[in-house]
Amino acid sequence: MKRLASGHPVRTGRAIRMGRLIEPAGNGRARLMIETARAEQNPAYRFAAVQRLVRKKMRRFFARIAGKVYLVTNYRHMISRGELLDIYFNKDGTDINKYPFSLPFFRNLDGFKIHPKVTFFVGENGTGKSTLLEAIAVASGFNPEGGSSNFNFNTRESHSVLHQHIRTSRGVRRRTDGYFLRSESFFNVSTEIEKLDSDPDRFRGNGFYILDEPEAALSPNRQMAMLLKINELVATNSQFIIATHSPILIAYPDALIYEFSKTGVQVKTYAETELFQTYRDFFKDPDYMVNRLLNS
Repeated sequence: MKRLASGHPVRTGRAIRMGRLIEPAGNGRARLMIETARAEQNPAYRFAAVQRLVRKKMRRFFARIAGKVYLVTNYRHMISRGELLDIYFNKDGTDINKYPFSLPFFRNLDGFKIHPKVTFFVGENGTGKSTLLEAIAVASGFNPEGGSSNFNFNTRESHSVLHQHIRTSRGVRRRTDGYFLRSESFFNVSTEIEKLDSDPDRFRGNGFYILDEPEAALSPNRQMAMLLKINELVATNSQFIIATHSPILIAYPDALIYEFSKTGVQVKTYAETELFQTYRDFFKDPDYMVNRLLNS
């Protein structure tokens, strides 16, 4: 029995025209080969053939206009869906005198326990919060430049190699959604956070959400609104890991707070964090604090 290039048998029926896009010819122009064959008159079969053709054309289209921007399809299947319980550092073959292995948390710890609801990373810039957050995201299957579980792209290798030295321990509770918000990427932080309210399908719940300084473009009122949104998503079995400088966000109850410093990492309660104490001291007597700062 004769068969098409797709492997389907040729049977009686009218001829169906199907297109197949191949690699560019020697002159650099893509050429379209039309493969005509006789196949049974089956609407479902014809629809599948059209789907294949459209996917091929779309891949060629994005490759042509985007240069080094690579579209990742079927991204949902790449995300590690199990509930994140712990992360461990594999220090074999690392040089603790070179970045990112020279960061205090990597040198002094073997890993982190992750809260089933919300885990916060707080501390001064340069202590490795965002580096660790990014490594967890990449180790979990997210694109290093951020994005949801449905669409993302990569323009350059901007992340560290720390994710190659992270091992994760996951539970049996499976996530059906995910999002990585990276503050240093091309994503507009304000726009993405605003869409949490305007687009209820942006974060669908039962998800794994990694947010790097989500408060960057939010007013205090909007930060409190985000606190409510986090609570709503936690109620739908969602899990968050958030790096932040916001004393409002870390007030979320039943959360695990890691405070990063130049000497290492410590688990703190809300009132014990330097972030809370700094704001508390300032608002307790702002005139005194300002005079002290300006006249010291």
